[in-house]
Amino acid sequence: MTTVSEKNNGVVVAVETTNTNSNESNTLVNEGNKLILTKTVYNTVSKKYDTKVAEVPLGVGNSNIQTVKVTYGSWKYTNIAIGKSALAFTLDWVGPQAVVSKLATIFRVSAKVANGFIAGLALNTAGFGDRIANYLDKNHNGWIGLYQRWKKDTSFKNGLVAQNITYTEWKTE
Repeated sequence: MTTVSEKNNGVVVAVETTNTNSNESNTLVNEGNKLILTKTVYNTVSKKYDTKVAEVPLGVGNSNIQTVKVTYGSWKYTNIAIGKSALAFTLDWVGPQAVVSKLATIFRVSAKVANGFIAGLALNTAGFGDRIANYLDKNHNGWIGLYQRWKKDTSFKNGLVAQNITYTEWKTE
């Protein structure tokens, strides 16, 4: 996804998203007095890309532009998994306060905030390990697998790269 915004106030004036698997894209451009919506899709019958354009009247300027481009890698399995029952047992054994402490450290919040999160989910009662393990086992196969992908945020000012940040995102299945 690429976003173009006004330099001084950050108002978004254009957005483009592209599906890297199909090369289909959507763009939304603010030309000051109108929005131009463009959708490009692959036509499986003609074996060509079709483009559809629509215009919507609007009154927002488009000067002082900066661009932010966000690129994602694909999700990859890390070859790290733990059995759902083993995780539930471990969480029950260490207790809710150890989980609160670890959440506070990971998310850089106070123990009070982390405890509120645990309490809000009613996880500070007996069997909280089962509830957490069941939540993390998204595909319900009895294993909690760890997946990762990279995300790269690149911002451009005056046509030059102003900032380039790459970091890792995580999920479980």
